Amino acid sequence: MVGEQKEATLRKCRNILESYGRVYGAERMVECKSCHFVTSCGLRFVKSMFTILQELADAGLKCKVPLTANPRPLDPRVYPIVERLAGSYIYGKQQLLESLLSRLGLMHPDAYTCTPYYIGNKPSYGDVLAWAESSAVIYANSVLGARTNRNSSMIEIMSGILGETPEFGLLLDEERKASWLVEVRTSQRPNFFALGSLIGKTLGEDIPYIVGLERWEVKEYELKDMGAAMAVWGAVGLFHAEGLTPEAVEMGRKLLRSYYRHG
Repeated sequence: MVGEQKEATLRKCRNILESYGRVYGAERMVECKSCHFVTSCGLRFVKSMFTILQELADAGLKCKVPLTANPRPLDPRVYPIVERLAGSYIYGKQQLLESLLSRLGLMHPDAYTCTPYYIGNKPSYGDVLAWAESSAVIYANSVLGARTNRNSSMIEIMSGILGETPEFGLLLDEERKASWLVEVRTSQRPNFFALGSLIGKTLGEDIPYIVGLERWEVKEYELKDMGAAMAVWGAVGLFHAEGLTPEAVEMGRKLLRSYYRHG
């Protein structure tokens, strides 16, 4: 019975992912190397999430790839008693959630972060991932040169369990091309948060190819900050920076679409 339940649940995961992929035009499933789970708060009212996670765990399934999750909602050691009481009610299923994620293969008990690449879940150039969390997605795509869509919750963990994810969007070469050429003409080193905010607010979900930053010795954390701001102020999942990000170093302005706009 246990083996039958496991196989049936695996089939259900595959059917869900294939259906999800068809909606976005995916023609096949491809191997994924890592997953990052976004819904890390044990909110009492998110019942469907617990139903799904419980079913996956009870079937004996585990992620085949590294699994990390977004930060826990609060640290009870630093909150006053009133906030702790309120938090314990609002996040009343936090212990259950962490137990389920552990059973499903969380890398280690403290693998809760929005920067998974700093705690061992760091992909290589070209790796296909199944990540959620907007700031992690844009960093992986842009700074590391990995490939992931900004997935919905549960899609990422099912992909991790199967070790496969639907191929569409930012997993495809053509969809990683930039529709904007953004020139940075500041006379002084820019504030990367502010620059990212402006780009995100202006472009929405479009991909920018940024020139002008290569004049400075830009650090990876500054690219991280800029990308996070783009993802928050817009819905940018990938940017290219001339001479700085790996795909731009490799391909240069071939990454621009033929109909790109100038900003």
